[in-house]
Amino acid sequence: MEVTERTIFVDESIHDGLGFVVTALVVPQSGVEDRVASALRNNGFLPEVDEFKSGAPMGSDPRMQRVREAILDIAATETKIAVFISPAAERNELGSEILRTLALVERRNGLSQGGLRVVLDQGLFRSRAHAEAEIPKVTLPVAVVIEAEQDSKRRLGLQIADAVAHTVAQILRQELAAQKKTITIGLEHGYEDGTEVELGWVFLMSLRHAFFTRQLAYAHDGDKVDPERNPVVIGHDDDPAVFGQHPQLHGWGVFISDTMDPEVGRAAKALFEKIWLGCIH
Repeated sequence: MEVTERTIFVDESIHDGLGFVVTALVVPQSGVEDRVASALRNNGFLPEVDEFKSGAPMGSDPRMQRVREAILDIAATETKIAVFISPAAERNELGSEILRTLALVERRNGLSQGGLRVVLDQGLFRSRAHAEAEIPKVTLPVAVVIEAEQDSKRRLGLQIADAVAHTVAQILRQELAAQKKTITIGLEHGYEDGTEVELGWVFLMSLRHAFFTRQLAYAHDGDKVDPERNPVVIGHDDDPAVFGQHPQLHGWGVFISDTMDPEVGRAAKALFEKIWLGCIH
């Protein structure tokens, strides 16, 4: 079976006040850019003229709110995602850090088959010249084409990465908040009407199945295990559902800079160490 080239779309969400940047690396299924175009078109916007941007005010624009919901649904159901959390103070080196994280994402999640095309939004590098100088330094065991300084109006997958980065940043913001915001949910989420839950939890659960997580492998399949992926090795009699319902997220789907502010770093590691994939009802 032919393995086709994978595309990774990359964008960030900057939160200077809390000292961090969340960068999303989104690996979509084929056709998702058409879905983004449809979400825009169905709400009265013109793809490649208009775009979804998480940072734009949309409280009074229900059309763009619907676009956001549609894009996040695409992210949750038709992509795999990894995020990189880094200090806002080191934003000038973000492009180089993204390339190093890209190599980790590829190695830990077995993306080497078929080649990679990486599409990076504008502003992730200090300049196009900086991007051209840094790109050759990335070392990947696969053919990779890196397209820096791309326009998110024309490369619609970047709008998914934008939405993911912003949403994960909101999850972390809620974790750091002295008083966490709550919302009321009900039967549509499988709970009794009037159930109060933390907003960050709702955001995290909405994306939980999209994150890359640590692979499971059986001990008797040792010759088929890629050691670079560092899987959890279980015995033949072990139930994979037990191990798979709460897999490790940090190091596979979430990467945290070693130079992160200690408070933010501790909160991020606690929040993203593992992800619950079992029943949430």
